[in-house]
Amino acid sequence: MKQYQKLKVSTVDNIDMVPGQVSLVLAISGKPGNYGIKSTSRNLMPVFP
Repeated sequence: MKQYQKLKVSTVDNIDMVPGQVSLVLAISGKPGNYGIKSTSRNLMPVFP
């Protein structure tokens, strides 16, 4: 994960859970970030305005 983060690639570590699936769709749609529940994530999901 850290290698992807260094390259500024969005990551989702909980794709087997509904929040992770939503995060994946939003990341592909243009909300870049590192999402999930592990220590390498920054947020559970993208933040909405």
